Amino acid sequence: MDTESQHVLHNPFQPHSRDVPYGIRLKAFGLDSGEVVRVALCLPKDTTQFYISGVGPIINRANPAVAMDSVEDLDADDSGRGYYWDEDEGLLYVKLVGQAERTNLDEFCPGDKCTTIYIKRLDGGKGPAKCKGAKIPSYSGVTEDPDPVGTKTCHGIDTPVVRLILTHARGPVEYRGCFEQRYRNPDLGFAYIKMYESMTPQLCSERCFQRGFPYSAVHQGYKCECGYTFGKTGPLRDTQCEVTRCKGDQTQSCGGNGRLLIHTTGAERGVVFRDTCVYLSMIEEDWRYARRRCFEMGGDLAKIDSQEKQNAINDYMLGLTYEVWAGLIWENNQWKYLDGTPIGNYSNWWSESTSTPSGSSLYYLRIIPKYNSKWFNHRNHDNNMALCDLPLTSMPPIIQTCGYDNKGLKKGVDSPCYALVHRASKLVNAQYQCHHMMGTLAPVDMEENKSSLEMYLAEFGAPVDYWVESGTNQGKAYDFFGNERHVLKNYGASSENAFICRLDEPYNIENCPTGWSYFQGKCYLNRGVKVNTIQLVSAYCNSGSSQIVTINSQEENDYVASLHPNQFIWLGLEYKPSMDRHRWIDNLDRLYTNWYYTNPLTQLSKGRCVAMQTSSKKWRNKECHSGSAYVVCEMPPF
Repeated sequence: MDTESQHVLHNPFQPHSRDVPYGIRLKAFGLDSGEVVRVALCLPKDTTQFYISGVGPIINRANPAVAMDSVEDLDADDSGRGYYWDEDEGLLYVKLVGQAERTNLDEFCPGDKCTTIYIKRLDGGKGPAKCKGAKIPSYSGVTEDPDPVGTKTCHGIDTPVVRLILTHARGPVEYRGCFEQRYRNPDLGFAYIKMYESMTPQLCSERCFQRGFPYSAVHQGYKCECGYTFGKTGPLRDTQCEVTRCKGDQTQSCGGNGRLLIHTTGAERGVVFRDTCVYLSMIEEDWRYARRRCFEMGGDLAKIDSQEKQNAINDYMLGLTYEVWAGLIWENNQWKYLDGTPIGNYSNWWSESTSTPSGSSLYYLRIIPKYNSKWFNHRNHDNNMALCDLPLTSMPPIIQTCGYDNKGLKKGVDSPCYALVHRASKLVNAQYQCHHMMGTLAPVDMEENKSSLEMYLAEFGAPVDYWVESGTNQGKAYDFFGNERHVLKNYGASSENAFICRLDEPYNIENCPTGWSYFQGKCYLNRGVKVNTIQLVSAYCNSGSSQIVTINSQEENDYVASLHPNQFIWLGLEYKPSMDRHRWIDNLDRLYTNWYYTNPLTQLSKGRCVAMQTSSKKWRNKECHSGSAYVVCEMPPF
C-alpha cells in the first residue's frame, strides 16, 4: 500500500470494511531531507507482533525497528526506525523521514531515494479492523505552526529552499480538460500520489496545491499527479476521461488508463530575492506576450544584475528543461534592461559570441536552465516561459477606465491615463483629437513619460505605429519594429499612424483641460497651426463640445487677437445665401460685431468666410478655400 507524503503531518487510513492484509508497504514520494510524515494504520486489535523493515533509513535485522512507549515518543524520534502500537485503539503509528536533498525538480524522490517502510503482521486475525472514533493525536514534532498556504507572498524569505508557494490569495480550482498521458513523454509527474479508497479530483487538487503545483491530474481512479504544465500530446474528448470512477466518490470520473483529468489547483510558485518575488510563468509565449504575462501580475520580466540573484534563479529553476525569457534587450547596439539602464558589470553569457548579436535586429535575453541558466541572445520567433520580477507587498494593479467619458485605461490609481486610437491620422489631426478627448498627444519629452508610455504600449498596444508628442516640430511615433516591439522613431508629419493620448482625469481639471487656456467663461485651444481652408479648421475644431472660435464681446475679441499678433485668425462665422446674412457656427445671434467694413455684405467678392486681422482686431471677409489664417478652437469650461 502506497501513500503520499510531502507536507502532510499525519494521515490516518480509513477503517477497512474487508480483510486486512498481513503485508503493507508505505512509500513516500517527494519527501525532502528533514520532512516528516506520520501515518496511523488501523489493524485488528488482536495483533501483537510485527516485523518492520525499510529503506531510507535502512531497517533490517542488523538495524531493527524500535518500539516506542507513546505517540509523543515516536514524534520526538528522528531516526526513522521508530513505531508505536496502540493496542487499545488498534492503531499502528510509523513515521517516514526524508533522508536526501532534492537535486532536480522532476525527481519523484530526492536523490532517487524514496523512504519506504514494509510492515508484516506476524499474528492477529483477518479483521475487519475497527478504528471508528479513534482520536489521532496532533503531531508534536512541530515546534511552531506552519504558515497557512497562500497567505504570504513568495512564502519563505532568504531560505535555501526556493521552490516555495507564491500566492496573494489562492486562485480558483478549475477544470482544464481530458488529456492523453504517454509515459515516455509524460505530462505533470512531479509528485505522485495513490489513494486506493479516497481519491477524488478535489482531493488530488488539494494535495497538489499543498505542494505548490499549479496543476493536478487524476487517472485510473486512484492515482494523482502534480506538475507545472500539461498538454504535450494534445487533448481528448471529455467522455474519454469518464471510463473510471473515483475510488473516493463513485459519482465522479477519475480519468482512465493513460487519460488524465486535469484541474488547476490555485497555487503559484516563486522565490523571494531581497524586495522582489521572482516568479516563473509556465506558459510558453513569444517575448512580447511573455512580458504581458508579467504585467498582468503587476511586474515585468526579471532584471538579473548580480551573481546573488543569478544563484537564486539557478536554484529556483533547478531541473527545468524549458527555455526562459528575462528582462534584457539588445537595441541600438547595446544591451539594456527594461527600465532603460544599460547592462552593468554582471553577466552570465554562454560565450562571447552569444553576448554580441550582429545586425540591426532586436534581440532578447533567453536563459537555458539545463545549461546552468546561461544567457543566450535570441530573436522573438520562439515561445518560451516568462521569468518575472513581481512586487512582494501588493496585489497586481487593477485595470480601470479613466479620463473624460471613460475613454482611457490605466493600471493602478497613480498611473497615467492613456487612450489608444486606432484610426490612421496625420500628426496634427492626432494632436487635435487628443485635445477633444480632454488630453494631449502622449508626451515623450521626459524619461519618466517615455518609460510609462512604453510600459503601457507593451501591455495594451496593438501591432501598429502610434503618434506621440515629442515637444518639437519633428514628428515622432512608436514604430512596431520588426513585428516585435514598439521603438521610438522620427516620422514625417504627413505620415498616417494610429495615436495614443494622455488624458486628464475630470477631477483634476480646473476650468480647462491640459493645452487649453481659460478666459471669461470659455476654454481656448491654440496650437499655432495655420491652414488655408475652413474645412481644415472645422476638422480640427468641431468635435464634441468644441468648435471654431466665436466672439461675444470686445474683451474676448482683444483676447483672441492677442493669441497671434499681426496675423489672421479664422472665426466661426460664414455668409449664408439662403438667409443673406453672416451666421455663427452655433447658429446663435450675437449683438457684438467688429467688422472692418461698414457693410460686409458689399464685400462678399473677398470671400464668404471670416477671419480676424489681429493687428487691427477687425473682421474681414476671406475666401473659404484659399485663405490662410491660424486655427483657434473654443469650448465651455468644466
